[in-house]
Amino acid sequence: MTGQDTKVSLFEDEIIKSKILKAWEDVFKASGNVIRDSGLYGFDGMELIPNPNIHQMMKSLKVVAVILADISENLDKIDFDAEQIRLVINAQEQIRRMERAATGLLIEDRGMFEAAIAELDGQACF
Repeated sequence: MTGQDTKVSLFEDEIIKSKILKAWEDVFKASGNVIRDSGLYGFDGMELIPNPNIHQMMKSLKVVAVILADISENLDKIDFDAEQIRLVINAQEQIRRMERAATGLLIEDRGMFEAAIAELDGQACF
C-alpha cells in the first residue's frame, strides 16, 4: 500500500480481504501446530522437532506479520467490516504469542514458554 490519502478500489479491497483471510488461516494453522507439538514433545523436546519447528514457522510468519501490520496502519483506506478487523487483530496477537513461546525456548525460560502456549491454546479460533 502507498501513503496516498485515497481509498482503495473495490477490486483491490476484495484482494486485500482475501489476503487477510489467508493470513489468518496461515497463522492459526501454525499456532495449531505449535500447540500440538508442545503437547507431544513438551518444553524439552521442542528443539528436536523435525521441520518445521517453531523457529522455522516464525521465520515464515514474518512476511505475514509485515502484511498484517501494513493493513493495520491503513485501516482508514480500506472498507473493512468488524469481522475483517477482528481477523487482523487475532492473527497479530497469535503471532506475538508464538514469538513469546519461541523466545522462551531460546532463553530456556520454561515459564515464559508454557504461559505463551496456554495463551495460544486459549485463543478462540472462530
